[in-house]
Amino acid sequence: MFCIMVGSVLAAFLVPLAARAWLASPRPVEAPVMAAIWPSKVTQISQNEYPDSMQFYPALAVVSPTVCVAWSQQVGNDPEYYDPYYRRSDGSTWGGRFNIHSTSPTKETTRVDVAIDNSHKLHFVWNEYTKTPYTYTLYYFYTGASVETITEWNGDPGTSAIAVSNNDVHVAWSQWSSIRYASKPIGSGSWSIDNLASASMAIQPDLAVTGAGTAHVVWSQGEAGSAEIFYKNSSNWSATLFNVSNDTDEDGRSPAIAVSGNNVYVVWCEYLTRNEQYIRFRQSENGGSTWGESVPISGRFAANQDSPTYLRPAIAVDSNGEIHVAFNGAGAGSDPENIYYASKTQDGSWQWRGNLTSGVGGNNTTPDIAASDGDVHLI
Repeated sequence: MFCIMVGSVLAAFLVPLAARAWLASPRPVEAPVMAAIWPSKVTQISQNEYPDSMQFYPALAVVSPTVCVAWSQQVGNDPEYYDPYYRRSDGSTWGGRFNIHSTSPTKETTRVDVAIDNSHKLHFVWNEYTKTPYTYTLYYFYTGASVETITEWNGDPGTSAIAVSNNDVHVAWSQWSSIRYASKPIGSGSWSIDNLASASMAIQPDLAVTGAGTAHVVWSQGEAGSAEIFYKNSSNWSATLFNVSNDTDEDGRSPAIAVSGNNVYVVWCEYLTRNEQYIRFRQSENGGSTWGESVPISGRFAANQDSPTYLRPAIAVDSNGEIHVAFNGAGAGSDPENIYYASKTQDGSWQWRGNLTSGVGGNNTTPDIAASDGDVHLI
């Protein structure tokens, strides 16, 4: 499998990985035909040396000029053995590929996330299957330190997200039908853990933090067919959940969040049926106290017919206040999935920027997007 990157300075596309019920079968990657808004500078981040092996769910962080990409990668020929990897760029050249946590073949890494602090140190969080039956450990690592354990639990693997602000690191994760949040000073202290929600199918958290240190968390919660997108922030964790999607007739999945000052932006996928899915957006201009109307920013797409991916969106806001959203989508039937992009200024309307991977063979899914100093990066 390939992981390649292209963008305003850099950006990238990941072709999905086989042997997962929720991901499509891999196919060869061809040179992409880029939309006019993106220059055609492409960097291949990783190619696994094992035939038919997998690299999935890339994560991206940028504090100019530092760019970091992290992903979970199959190691060897065992389809149940994954380790977290990353590569780092100084804005012009890329360093080597590093295995963050090499473990024995009995362990499986789920999605890894990455953040960069103002000192340009890298911070990572990820889950691993560490014991039988069904015990998972949430790990944290930052460059120059040792891997440490935040917590462990029995149950579903869950996913996690990380952000940094000033001298603190913030983590959110799903843990056996609950959403948890933890923070601590960078390089010292112990983790302070809060339980944000306990409910059936509370999953897929995402996290963003303001420069002042307020953490904003979104997640999907509810049974299939009626899940909603919920929100809280650290100014008052005990406050009532805010229902961002507020539509029980549709299934809200895969939320993503970005913040800029008092502005909070959330995107998610509204999943009607396998053949009817689209991306919605909602924003708050006062730190999450009140919210504007939710609006669709995509037409309806069909996910891959063999393995729906909920058209997983990603969101970023640049230093000019422009909002950038990327997601994967497909036509009807067995059409391959592609990466789509849209943007808006703070006071403007959404501008449809089109298909960034038109002409690329196979399926292109699970993008991540980041912005720094006016540049936009996509993987």
